[in-house]
Amino acid sequence: MSVPVKFFRFVLEYHLFVAVCTLALWWSTSLVFSINPFRPAEAIMLFSGTVCYYNLHKLAYTVHGLNPIKWMVQIRTALLRPIDLLSIVIPALFFTASLFYYFPLLNIYFLIALILPLLYSFPVFIRKGTPVRLREVPMFKIMTIAAGYTLLTVYFPIWNELKKLTPSIHCYAAGYFILIASLCIPFEIRDEKKERLRNVPTLLSHGLKKVKVISLSSIAIAMICSLCCWFLNVFPANVSLAFVFVYLISGVWILRARSDWPNWYFKFGVDGTMILFSIFLILFKLWH
Repeated sequence: MSVPVKFFRFVLEYHLFVAVCTLALWWSTSLVFSINPFRPAEAIMLFSGTVCYYNLHKLAYTVHGLNPIKWMVQIRTALLRPIDLLSIVIPALFFTASLFYYFPLLNIYFLIALILPLLYSFPVFIRKGTPVRLREVPMFKIMTIAAGYTLLTVYFPIWNELKKLTPSIHCYAAGYFILIASLCIPFEIRDEKKERLRNVPTLLSHGLKKVKVISLSSIAIAMICSLCCWFLNVFPANVSLAFVFVYLISGVWILRARSDWPNWYFKFGVDGTMILFSIFLILFKLWH
């Protein structure tokens, strides 16, 4: 295997690419609302927190029960390679260090960056006498992911810099929420067989065709709403058009997604749509 291929696999496997995608959404918010994009502490916080969480999340299925101390022991046992441990510890250190820069917002950020992912990945709820994770409840799974991204890449930077929330900001956040929710559907299709073996219910239990129809219908409505926001001067033209184009691409991912497609298709192609939003923003701004 060549060095570039090894590097590409490393970037995807240890979630560096999805962290870059998250930064792209965060940067897009800064661009749209004229916020100073040079905020290194906030960028480090977001990037390192994303890497740490996703690398921890892939070990979350090794934990059982409701005892957090036992979780740590079970996770430590599952860390087979030193790089697995480093991929969690190093970003965790950067994340913790960056928090001190925004100490007044510490409680808010912990609520977003720690509690929500913990509820998503670890068995902290009881259902029918069995500990379950939030991601094991299909609709809550997607809603939690979309809400987390929206809070971190829209509301957190805007409130931190502008200290205000307007109707246009809420409309923009709704656009992000729908985008992230739609990008979750291909991953649901990818994980369907794996989740079935774990007896974890998924959206596809309602039927693949039905899920695709509902998802594509929601995307179509979101595209219409984005264009309406342009005509009503809620968004500039480049923002509305960028949303329309990434919704179209999301629809293509949903239509083409199959459980037997390679992992890079999802981690690079589907996640990369978040970067495309930033690119479309710039291109349509130059064009308009």
